[in-house]
Amino acid sequence: MKLTMISSNELDKWLEEKQCMLIDVRTPSQYYECHIDGAVNMPYERIHTMLGSLPKSIPVIFYCERGSSSLDVCKQACRLGINGITVVGGLHEYRGKYKVRNHF
Repeated sequence: MKLTMISSNELDKWLEEKQCMLIDVRTPSQYYECHIDGAVNMPYERIHTMLGSLPKSIPVIFYCERGSSSLDVCKQACRLGINGITVVGGLHEYRGKYKVRNHF
């Protein structure tokens, strides 16, 4: 499968207009602190064993804090036949309306 890279600005459009799955590859504590609404947390350290269970029928969007870990996971997913998309700049760059912050 072909790897697709989208900007953080394009993410809202994808989430609103396309059927897709959103995966946050950061740690559970990072996810709890702040994430994008609708994302499933699959930490980078464990996701490699879960890639085979991801859907091949819809695009799967991966993001992390700044983009490098999600790019690595996305490449692996594409090798398995998953339509992988990575968010360039990750959550650090995302300013969209789906950001969820938990305050302690």
